[in-house]
Amino acid sequence: MAVNVARVSLRRILSLRELYRKEMDCQIVHDSWHGRGFTQSWLITDDGRIAGYGSIGGAGREPRDVVKEFFLHATDRNRADVLFRQFVVASGARRIEAQTNDRLLTQLLLDSVERVERDRVLFADGHCTNHAFPDATFRPCEFRKIWHHFFRKFWHHGSSPLTVVSPAL
Repeated sequence: MAVNVARVSLRRILSLRELYRKEMDCQIVHDSWHGRGFTQSWLITDDGRIAGYGSIGGAGREPRDVVKEFFLHATDRNRADVLFRQFVVASGARRIEAQTNDRLLTQLLLDSVERVERDRVLFADGHCTNHAFPDATFRPCEFRKIWHHFFRKFWHHGSSPLTVVSPAL
């Protein structure tokens, strides 16, 4: 089978991106990068038939060498490893960033790299729960009091009130 990976305009992959976005069905980190010119788009064909696309990117003046998106039609996913490797070589990608709720790219990342760094983990909202807390009490609160406490605790000490610090995983 002849695999071809070619750099194309964003317009050429827009219909594939819509399929990707519909399949993801969640907020996509850096979704706006495409429209802002922070990505390069690559069309992947297999025996002349469109199999999917990949995007590499980098913010601002950073090199465009990070895999940001990789999408294949369901019928081509049995060859995902081969198609992904061809995409990485053709695009010159040096790193991969995957949302943990992007199952295909996360699996390809885990299969392709020696070292994984993470700064956050995203989970898909799979189903609703019905946890009961019989002793819980809800009481009204005033936003102004909460903000005042927050402001005093963080702003006073020189930190921005918009900085969120979470424990390392």
